[in-house]
Amino acid sequence: MSDAQDWPTVVLVASPFLGASCWQPVATVLRAAGHRVLTTPASSPDEVRNPDQVLDAIVEGIPDTEIVLVLHSNAGLYAAAIAARRAVRGMVFVDAGIPADSGAQQLAPKRMLGHLRALADSDGLLPAWDRWFDAADIAELFPDGRTQQRVTAGLPRVSLRYLESHLEIEPGWLDATAAAYLAFGDTYQAELDRAQLLGWPTAVLEGRHLHMVIDPEAVAAELLVLIRACCASG
Repeated sequence: MSDAQDWPTVVLVASPFLGASCWQPVATVLRAAGHRVLTTPASSPDEVRNPDQVLDAIVEGIPDTEIVLVLHSNAGLYAAAIAARRAVRGMVFVDAGIPADSGAQQLAPKRMLGHLRALADSDGLLPAWDRWFDAADIAELFPDGRTQQRVTAGLPRVSLRYLESHLEIEPGWLDATAAAYLAFGDTYQAELDRAQLLGWPTAVLEGRHLHMVIDPEAVAAELLVLIRACCASG
């Protein structure tokens, strides 16, 4: 894959808690380098209630042509399910969860559920993602207030039912598609360790969970290295 036009379309998949705006700076950099890039889901629903809703919204934004998936955060857990419905040549997990080998994949860590249950209203809906944590900690994820406002405008509310539900993972996905992992610091250390044990190409950019809005040029450059590596082995 020496020429950008020979590459598969790069599909930047956003966490259902966030939305595609977090990927726009990286998409701009990749397009300027001549790559075909899409972001999905194109828009966030008002409420996130079940995995089928999330999967359908992601897949609707993906053409039925050869692609490379780049999945951030909770979106990583949908990698196997997306690959079962689209022609995925490779995938790069970016500070993201990795699906189980097979079986029932929980969509939120058990350690988080106690904290989140306390935030839910009488209908079982949580506030938007940026209100799950301390405001100062959220602000540190962004380079400035304007970027924070752009990314967090219109975030969906997520139901506890979604976070307590499971996504069924069909066996064999790990062998079917080449993959790589990009971590931002050590927040997803367990996932990075698993990727390394699986023999995937990996890289670490020191930063926070939304480093793609802090330094999109560095993130885009690292993605291109990892996409080339995982597609060459696929």
